[in-house]
Amino acid sequence: MAFVSGEPAAAGVMYIHNRICSLTFAATLPEYRNRGLHRLLLKTRILESARQNCELVVGQCAFLSQSHRNMESVGLRVAYVRTTWTER
Repeated sequence: MAFVSGEPAAAGVMYIHNRICSLTFAATLPEYRNRGLHRLLLKTRILESARQNCELVVGQCAFLSQSHRNMESVGLRVAYVRTTWTER
């Protein structure tokens, strides 16, 4: 959880199993966006995964979204892009 002036502003969740860390959820309240909280929570969870001796960190997000840009900025890289097909 990230706080701004004592108020909850953002949250990030991770799950660890078999030395794999999954970044399962993150959200920032709209009024606290563009302050670097998402990136801070990514860094914090990645550091904790290292303390827990994880070998791999994984996550998912919309391609080219702000979350994608933040994940790349902390060192994560795209492994694959999932495509959703719809009928015209």
